[in-house]
Amino acid sequence: MALLWIVLGAALVVATAIFHSMNPLAVNLNLFGYPIFGVPLWMLVAIPAAVGLALGLLLSLPDQLRAAWRNRRLTGILRDRDRDIAALRQRGIDLERDLAAARAAYTAAEATQTPVVIEETRTVPAADTITKTRTEETRTALPRAA
Repeated sequence: MALLWIVLGAALVVATAIFHSMNPLAVNLNLFGYPIFGVPLWMLVAIPAAVGLALGLLLSLPDQLRAAWRNRRLTGILRDRDRDIAALRQRGIDLERDLAAARAAYTAAEATQTPVVIEETRTVPAADTITKTRTEETRTALPRAA
């Protein structure tokens, strides 16, 4: 794509040079009743082109800002999603470890016919926790240990 822009730019430079060399004379303008004498013909082409380019850039600015804001918002959402996925994976690893320990204790107790109590103290969160996301608030009731 960059090569295409280079070729188009070179073609525009060549076309402008040919136009300037073929039209070296100055012209007189009558702009809204005001006479302007001795204006080079290349200025009649270059100034409107520059003004059009500037207007095009200014008119495309709101769309570029909107796209940048949308990109920033989506990046934040992806970062939150990745953090949630990492927390869920860690929770899965913890649950698998606890399940393996409970199975090992159960098979050991079954072999010796003695009751086994597995006790692990963990901090139990409040009965209701509030999870706030960017768009909504979710209340989750957590079970209490008996």
